[in-house]
Amino acid sequence: MARSRRQFLVGAGAGVAALGTAIAPSATAQTSLPTIKWRLTSSFPKNIDAIFGGAELIARRVSQMSGGRFTIQCFAGGEIVPPLAALDAVQAGTVECAQTASYYYSGKDTAFAFGCAMPFGLNTRQQNAWMYSGGGLQLMREFQLGRPTFAILKHTNACGIARRNTLLEAWQAA
Repeated sequence: MARSRRQFLVGAGAGVAALGTAIAPSATAQTSLPTIKWRLTSSFPKNIDAIFGGAELIARRVSQMSGGRFTIQCFAGGEIVPPLAALDAVQAGTVECAQTASYYYSGKDTAFAFGCAMPFGLNTRQQNAWMYSGGGLQLMREFQLGRPTFAILKHTNACGIARRNTLLEAWQAA
């Protein structure tokens, strides 16, 4: 039994390595792509690693996946704009993206409160059920129409805001 597991793991490892080689872009294709540099402002300080660290992790992964051609430099709340001005900074074009919680902007429109989990609101399962099976994500997309932002949803929190109506437009505008 142990021998067949070992053979399976060796074969699986070789398959993953071959797949990685097959889908890796060629050096020629990499150099023909433009270099994109975005700045991300966060509503959170660096010392809250569980939250701010998420933005840094996404920035690292984007850089790795693009071969270093697309980089996102993360700034803690207050380094570029005040922490609760992240949405305004994206909409004004001061920065290309932000990490924030949409309920911080419920003073602008109360519908912002439903864009992510909020204290004493739905639990994680309820929020995910509403967003993905109850039409919540579609309602939030309709709410965002006409606003120059695009929320990137991960689980029950919007983990970023890019500067256009869709993520594709934000990517193309960079």
